[in-house]
Amino acid sequence: MPNSRDLEKKVTTVASTSGTREVNSLLHTLRGEHFRHAQNLRRSKAHLVAAAAHTYNDPSLPFSDIYRFTHHRRRDTAQQEEGGRAPRPPLPVIRDGRLEHGYPRGPVPGPPPPESWSGLFGRHPAQSQEGYDPSLDRTSPVFRRKALSLVFSHLPYSFGSRDVPLFKTSPYADHDTSDCPVPPLAQICLRVILAEFPDAAGFSEELLPVLPDYFRHDVLRYSAVHDPLPNAKLYPLCEPEGHVDGELIVVGPQATLQRERLLSLSPDAVSLRANGEEGTVDRGEGSSTGISSNSGSVQDTDEVAEVGEGSWEAESSSEETSPPLSTLIVVNTPVPATTLFVFPLILTRLALLALPAPTPVHRLPRICPLLEVLDLSYNPWLNEPPGGQAGVENSETFLQRIEWKKWARLRVVGLRGCEISSDIATKVNMGRWEEVEVVMEEHPAFRTSMSDVEAMMRSLRLD
Repeated sequence: MPNSRDLEKKVTTVASTSGTREVNSLLHTLRGEHFRHAQNLRRSKAHLVAAAAHTYNDPSLPFSDIYRFTHHRRRDTAQQEEGGRAPRPPLPVIRDGRLEHGYPRGPVPGPPPPESWSGLFGRHPAQSQEGYDPSLDRTSPVFRRKALSLVFSHLPYSFGSRDVPLFKTSPYADHDTSDCPVPPLAQICLRVILAEFPDAAGFSEELLPVLPDYFRHDVLRYSAVHDPLPNAKLYPLCEPEGHVDGELIVVGPQATLQRERLLSLSPDAVSLRANGEEGTVDRGEGSSTGISSNSGSVQDTDEVAEVGEGSWEAESSSEETSPPLSTLIVVNTPVPATTLFVFPLILTRLALLALPAPTPVHRLPRICPLLEVLDLSYNPWLNEPPGGQAGVENSETFLQRIEWKKWARLRVVGLRGCEISSDIATKVNMGRWEEVEVVMEEHPAFRTSMSDVEAMMRSLRLD
């Protein structure tokens, strides 16, 4: 690649035979090629921050209040290189090739937004702190800790979620360290590592190749509570299996549950749903024709098994197969019906928490018949009838239409914050030998003093 002097000589020779406009165009093109070549050699974008600071279009607005910034260390370095001059207005952060504003992740200057915009903007600092409960804000870490406490209580322990309190009925209650005021060193290191890679490109290309596989599970748990990952970071973290140790946690509004990803995780379910018939959706009770056809294909399946009998032993001995997706957690992001119908058959733990829009959860017994833990907390629309039946009298709600008896392995059901009557426990346990735990109250760590008094009064009995 020619250096700057060679470029100037080349431009000078062309200038004698071309016009002024052609010389300027050629000079602009050559400088651009030289800049791109130098950028490729550096293999880093850190130098662009200092270079972009030297501009004649400095904004006059207080961009430090409008935008949210994460490159504090790089801006300080650029300040030192400028010889201690007055600091320039901070630059907006560019992530994934887009200009990222403070909205919706940061405060917006000006008067407080209307109440109808409360789901879009954060809490304004000028607003009074009286009456504000962070546990009710669905975008706050406090709410996510409260929402994920039940499903995490029935998952193996991970230091990435050590600050999430566990219920007393959890088999891992002895490992509960959420009340410890000092976080462990491993979690502090995890926080520092994630802060060093704020952009998706650096996260995927620099951090993930050197991140151990057993550490990805902790990153998934920790980020779900404290700093939810966007799609550009979440799905590369879950590659190549599409999940991390059988878990997939999608937290909105930063991330969305992608239907194509679920289709790749359940190839058998895709073939069953290809016909689009009602009988294929009903996995627990297929039609008699489907049963006969399946029984007729048993002989073909046995032949295929005999042919591959000598190969599967070699494959299992050479490499360990990863566990399939067994836990799916979705928080504060929509789950359309088309996505719900492609949930994997082998799910054993499912949590649909604080969904912004209703979804046909009454179809879940036939979509995921092997569920053991089901958490539908913070979905007030469960008390509403499905779409198109709002004005119909005596119409059943989403919760009333669920066929609980089809879940033979169900052990725990979460219905916190749904304003549901207590007789739902009787309906869930109807016709069962083993009682299903129906959780309708919050963890003691998130209860207020008045709710504790009410719970105590309900437990009193008069002799």
